[in-house]
Amino acid sequence: MDKNVKVNLGDQAVKGVLLGAVAYLGDKMGFTTEQVAAAMPVVLTALAWLSTKIGDKHTTAIFKVVAEVTAKKDK
Repeated sequence: MDKNVKVNLGDQAVKGVLLGAVAYLGDKMGFTTEQVAAAMPVVLTALAWLSTKIGDKHTTAIFKVVAEVTAKKDK
């Protein structure tokens, strides 16, 4: 499998886990389903913004740094 594909899959998996954690914690903290659903776009926006700060500014991939390090090791 292409390393870029692996990095993108990992990136999306991490974001999915974080969204799941937000939903789980929101439920455990007593938020209604509507409140949790309304928070999801905010959380996604925050993750995309965070990705531009620590990863690839153009694709909002958190793991751009990991991909660059992997590419340097292979050379």
